[in-house]
Amino acid sequence: MKLNNIKQVDKFLEILNQTTGEVWIEGKDFYSGRTVMTLDLKSFLSRYVALGELITASKDPEFTTDLELYCQNKEDQAMFYKFFNENQDAV
Repeated sequence: MKLNNIKQVDKFLEILNQTTGEVWIEGKDFYSGRTVMTLDLKSFLSRYVALGELITASKDPEFTTDLELYCQNKEDQAMFYKFFNENQDAV
């Protein structure tokens, strides 16, 4: 799931706290498609780094990294799909 903007940070973090499997964000270079970072969202430090990247991506039109969310479990993925369906500006 590609991410562009998370305005409902509290709700996003609430869902993240409910997940049971691994959840991570990969940053891919816009031009080459190469993965330039992987952030484990179960780590609180990585969460803050990831949120900083999302804020930068939403405010900087020259941001050259595509951010994608990945979930290990289908149940976790379903929770995020519901969130993104309700907050379409995030995707």
